[in-house]
Amino acid sequence: MRLNDILKQMGFTKRSFSLYLINPRNFTVEDWIKLQNGKKEYQKKLVKMFGAEAQKLLEAEEKEKGSKVRKGKTLGSRKKWMPMR
Repeated sequence: MRLNDILKQMGFTKRSFSLYLINPRNFTVEDWIKLQNGKKEYQKKLVKMFGAEAQKLLEAEEKEKGSKVRKGKTLGSRKKWMPMR
């Protein structure tokens, strides 16, 4: 069977299944640790197979996860009020 057939039987789309896999609440702690270790091993194999390009893509993906847009600290900047000074 192909992956698409299995996902259809389970009632998942590719996107919903990927969202399910990245949510740690869907797994026990032990299973989550196993998944993360398996992911790291898979990434190491990708880097060995494809070299520097794969490493750059993985680093860019990690950087995107860590970067968040910060809001201004004052109430006025969040609500677009007129400045007081």
